[in-house]
This record gives sequence, structure tokens and C-alpha cells, in this order.
Amino acid sequence: MIQVEVQAGVCGFVSVMTAESGDMQHVRITFRTDCPNLKPLEGADPILIDAYSDAFGPVGDTQSYRILRPHVRHAACPVPMAMVKAVEAAAGLALPRDVRVTITRES
Repeated sequence: MIQVEVQAGVCGFVSVMTAESGDMQHVRITFRTDCPNLKPLEGADPILIDAYSDAFGPVGDTQSYRILRPHVRHAACPVPMAMVKAVEAAAGLALPRDVRVTITRES
């Protein structure tokens, strides 16, 4: 089982995804979130993703992105990318490693 926590940034919302795969291809994702836009995914049936189509699909046009697109209201929201990372790690297509984006203002 893989757990991914996303602290989305200035909005302050935290989302936690749990990803599990029994066959290293089909991944079940469950969701907990503070984000009111993503709340409909919380407590719903698990999201089922084909890991190969997500890991090797075009950026922004994977199952994860298509499922989240109606709920995400900000183009820079990191939750869709994090879901793809969770799917990859749960299926063994990528090592479970943290991703970090650091934003600084240069004067």
C-alpha cells in the first residue's frame, strides 16, 4: 500500500491518497481531503486506475487527470500529479520517492 499526502500550497488544503494494487497493474485509490472541490471523491467508491495507461500516458490526459479534472479548479493544483505518482508506486512502476517543488521570490 502506498500513501501520498499533498499539501497543496497557499490554499492550505491537504489531500491524502491511499493506493493499492494486487496485480501490479490495476490500482485502487481512496481519498481523504480538506479541499471542498475534491470532497466528492472522499468516501466514494475507490477510484480504479490502469497503472500502465497512467504511467505512460500523455501529460494531463491520463485516467487520473480525467477523473480529477471536473473537481480541480486551479491549473497548478499538485493533486493530479500526486495521484499519478501514487499509481506508479503502487504498481511498482516507480520507486516511492518524495517530489518537491520549492518556490522562492528573487529580488
